[in-house]
Amino acid sequence: MTEEYQSGKLPNGWVWTSLGVVADYTNGRAFKSSEWEDTGRPILRIQNLTRSTNETHYYSKPIEEKYLVKDGDLLISWSATLGAFIHRGREAVLNQHIFKVTPHIDKMFLFYLVSAHIQQLKDVVHGSGMQHITKDRFQSSPIPLPPLFEQRRVVSKIEELFSFLVAGVESLRKVKAQLKRYRQVVLKYAFEGKLTEAWRKTHKAPTDSSKPHLETNQQPNESSDLRALPAGWKWIRIQSIARITGGLTKNPQRAKYSLKMPYLRVANVYAGKLLLDEIKYIGVSGEEVDKLRLSKGDLLIVEGNGSVEQIGRVAIWEGQISPCVHQNHIIKIRLAEIVDSKYVLYWLLSPDGRAYIKRVASSTSGLYTLSISKVSALPIPYASQVERYQIVEAIEQNLSVLEHVEEYLPTLFLLADRLGQSILKRAFEGRLIPQNPNDEPADKLLERIEAGCINDRKSKIDEQVELSRYVE
Repeated sequence: MTEEYQSGKLPNGWVWTSLGVVADYTNGRAFKSSEWEDTGRPILRIQNLTRSTNETHYYSKPIEEKYLVKDGDLLISWSATLGAFIHRGREAVLNQHIFKVTPHIDKMFLFYLVSAHIQQLKDVVHGSGMQHITKDRFQSSPIPLPPLFEQRRVVSKIEELFSFLVAGVESLRKVKAQLKRYRQVVLKYAFEGKLTEAWRKTHKAPTDSSKPHLETNQQPNESSDLRALPAGWKWIRIQSIARITGGLTKNPQRAKYSLKMPYLRVANVYAGKLLLDEIKYIGVSGEEVDKLRLSKGDLLIVEGNGSVEQIGRVAIWEGQISPCVHQNHIIKIRLAEIVDSKYVLYWLLSPDGRAYIKRVASSTSGLYTLSISKVSALPIPYASQVERYQIVEAIEQNLSVLEHVEEYLPTLFLLADRLGQSILKRAFEGRLIPQNPNDEPADKLLERIEAGCINDRKSKIDEQVELSRYVE
């Protein structure tokens, strides 16, 4: 690594050195779990630095100064997760596998430098389990070093560019978080008639012969809290337009049946999609096949779940496996030929449709359940056949746009990450900002570091740097 890495040409005034020369590194203390307390200074572990846990332990006893971490200290984890971190917060104590860094160069320059060289450092890690880099190998890792004045200017430019990059990434995160909300808005508007409002203005509401003949007990009660619908629409119950049935019950007797068929379980049915990677088989009697066999266009709705948010997950069967049956924890909705399955699917996935499902799901010992009768009685806003077609088309056009955005988001996040890496790469190749020939060369800085008089000299230089930090 070192010879090939150091062969790169550096700008005038820069030198090759190593991480061990530009800072002192103090390893943290090995705190035992028996020492963890509920009060005192927080113990900084690697999990806390990486924010992979919200769990914090404390230590209240006296401790050596070298293990104390103050706000703004530079820390480098050298085991499990290699990385550089700036501590932000109250005074803490340092756990093992983390270096507290006392830099002899600009602290933030060293922070970005280590961040940029993570991959090179990972090349020399040890261990087949929890990987780590030894202190000697870490300290001997080569780094390019510019003059002290230039270090500050490089940091200033990095942070300027990163501020724009962070703002862009935050915008992408907001878009990602809002996509789900946008989907729900599309579905909500669809069944309030808003997506086809303009269409209705240019199309006279037809007398729709496709409307089913409704029994009185199949129409939702007019005194219920069902909202008003657009002209030509009406509320009906799902049983008016579909046959709703349960599935087969698993029992030991089924092992004796000679006819074995693939069957769908709750684990296969999710909101708007089926996961068919794992399909199991079950014994079925001849009498059950006609009743339980799935047909293309059937809606499958999950009967029970411990979470009210997961109750009533629903998806369309597209005939992916033939023949195929379903278990009793999945309720099958087989719609009349005049009704598009997607229309009913989108209604059951919509905010109002979900609200009705949650409302009728009962809870017994924490388990929310539906039943054939409850699914049969679910209300649905029913438009004319031609408008139902327009609604489905409008939904899918809008959702298609959102899906394209969602598909492209990972590429944008990747580009942002690569742009960040490119900024750091250019910075430590001396190509991010122009050099100032009046800067004191970095080899003079190294001489003072090696002579042990860096702190006195550096304090004087820092005063000058503050005045010239933005001067190229």
